[in-house]
Amino acid sequence: MDTSILEHEKKCSKCTQKGSGSEKQRGGLKKRKNTRKKKIYKYTRLIQEKQKSKLTKKKSKWLDKKLQNKLCRCIKGLKSSKKKRYKKGSEYPICLSSIYTKRGFKPPKLAIKSCKK
Repeated sequence: MDTSILEHEKKCSKCTQKGSGSEKQRGGLKKRKNTRKKKIYKYTRLIQEKQKSKLTKKKSKWLDKKLQNKLCRCIKGLKSSKKKRYKKGSEYPICLSSIYTKRGFKPPKLAIKSCKK
């Protein structure tokens, strides 16, 4: 039986054609969602570890980059929001407070300047 199937696949043009592009894309989306979930889990776990004890250099560097990214996104979001509930310039302390101080971390000096790049 196995040999007949192999012979059929060699002769049949339909069997040698690759799948459509949409099938490949669906698999890629699923993979991206899983990696995103893993990164979110890693992020929350590292925050908990940092609150309890010290992190390794590699982990702390990764977490610092993620916190910096969140800070920049927060500032950008408050600046561009259509509903202006805050005074101009108050985005910085709001975002610093929500990302660093409420978690018990000391905010880095001049953290906002790196967002302006």
